[in-house]
Amino acid sequence: MRFNAVLAIFLLLGSSAGCLDEVDAFLDCGQRPSQDDRDWCYMEAGWQNHDLSYCGSIKRTDIKESCYFLVGTGSGDQTVCGMIQEDEDRRNWCYAVTTDDPSHCDAMNEATLKSSCYEDTGVKTGEASVCEKAASDNDRDWCFYNVAREKKDKSVCGRITQKEVQTQCNMLPTGSG
Repeated sequence: MRFNAVLAIFLLLGSSAGCLDEVDAFLDCGQRPSQDDRDWCYMEAGWQNHDLSYCGSIKRTDIKESCYFLVGTGSGDQTVCGMIQEDEDRRNWCYAVTTDDPSHCDAMNEATLKSSCYEDTGVKTGEASVCEKAASDNDRDWCFYNVAREKKDKSVCGRITQKEVQTQCNMLPTGSG
């Protein structure tokens, strides 16, 4: 899904915190040399474990709200979305994904995030019609591709306008399994 790509960017920006392979990630994060490293580490731990308690240890507001977004969308817990106070677009995106309701995307202001919101919601619900609301041909096409992939339904590929993406879509497996 598109939001996974955006979330990967969040994690890459905090890559100096390192990957969390240890069972006791909370203690590992607390031993990081700088507050930013600790914050990024706690965010990653919260996301990977779908555990809100890590977010509470984060000092930087933008990283804390990213943690809430990651935990909320990863766990499907819409109550976590309400904890996002300063970034209304991110809060709406979180609600859209956790409630399977693309109308939350309509309230967003930033076009790129709004497109990602429609794509994530369309893919999660399997409703290709939601992809139509994405801002660009490229965003719509990749949304259709991902819906076709998730549903294992190549009929969605016919809605793709870019030949290369449509070709890739038509090579996807079909049916159950």
